[in-house]
Amino acid sequence: MKVVSVDVDKRLKIELNKSINKGDQKGIMNFGEKNDYPQIIEQLVLGSVTAKSVRDIYAKFLIGEGFEDESQNLKVIGVDQRGKNVTMYDLLVRCCNDASMNNGFYIHCNRKLNGEVTTSRNVPFKNCRFANTDTQGYTAKIAHSDKWNERDFKSKNVAWYPIWTNNEQSLIESVKGYGTIEAYPGQIYFHFLDNQFLYPLSPFDPVYLDCQTESEIGIFKNNSLRNGLLPKTVMSFAEPPTQEDADKLNKSIKNWLGADGDTFLTVTADINPETGQIDKSTAFAIDKIETNINDKLFEAWGAELTNNIRKAAKACPQILIEYENSKLGSTSGEAIIQAVNFYNSMTKSDRKGIEQAFKEIYELDFKIKEISLIQNNGTTNIQPTTGN
Repeated sequence: MKVVSVDVDKRLKIELNKSINKGDQKGIMNFGEKNDYPQIIEQLVLGSVTAKSVRDIYAKFLIGEGFEDESQNLKVIGVDQRGKNVTMYDLLVRCCNDASMNNGFYIHCNRKLNGEVTTSRNVPFKNCRFANTDTQGYTAKIAHSDKWNERDFKSKNVAWYPIWTNNEQSLIESVKGYGTIEAYPGQIYFHFLDNQFLYPLSPFDPVYLDCQTESEIGIFKNNSLRNGLLPKTVMSFAEPPTQEDADKLNKSIKNWLGADGDTFLTVTADINPETGQIDKSTAFAIDKIETNINDKLFEAWGAELTNNIRKAAKACPQILIEYENSKLGSTSGEAIIQAVNFYNSMTKSDRKGIEQAFKEIYELDFKIKEISLIQNNGTTNIQPTTGN
């Protein structure tokens, strides 16, 4: 099926704005001039094969092998929009996926008056915004909507939640504003890996242009194919005497060419100006038109783009990307193990922060088990894989 240009051209017009300002008409703090910074980051990362791969690896290292206490992994803490049970491990995965893309995550919690959490669920980072701040820079609520960047945005599409508090009296006062605990919407807890600004900037913020460039290179290659910038064969023949004969000839030519018919161009032969007759020398001829596209044009760029994007996500080792994509060739298992140890070290502080966030909510110690490629018997399950 032919890809309509509108399906891909949106990525060519991306303008990333990271300003934070009051959206007075919505009562929220905008994240980006059009309140769409997280949405654009997601578009950029998912449009770049390297950024998506690096993001997936970063998330896996944040998740590790789950919590060390297996009973914590299996504990059911709520249900999703499809009515399926959500475990603590599920919540960890979703929060880490958000953190790897956005440097933060949000968790919605229903609570009892004594502060005990009854149910929890991850709230997509891109859908959350803080309410307008007061004169001291504080905000008391979080707004949730999946329509922030739509042109016909309406305030009725926003759900408001109080921000998490560990103070029991503050929780009680907050519930009073809604009448009963049953009418209370719950609270949203947030944790950011980057606290420099009100909203955290994505790990890929410094390389968003590299992500866009890699995406556009793919679009260029796709357009080159779709728009026919390939070698062509020109077939010249004498103009048929009638339209019926012309239609028959065109049909015959199409049958000859088969599926590759769009690489051919048919033209009628020239008329001799002196005799007014068909020039027999061009009554039937085949010529080639070669393309001047240089398929090596972006090879040098590719390595530089990949290197920049890797650096942005805690210096993700190139070998891990190759391992993820099964393109290791004859790479040794020891080299992979060293890369895993290195990246475990680079992401350790982020895992510690996530552990602390879960502890603050559930008042239990949550230790995330690091990814390890060494088995209990001291061997590794890494085997060289064949790839290009």
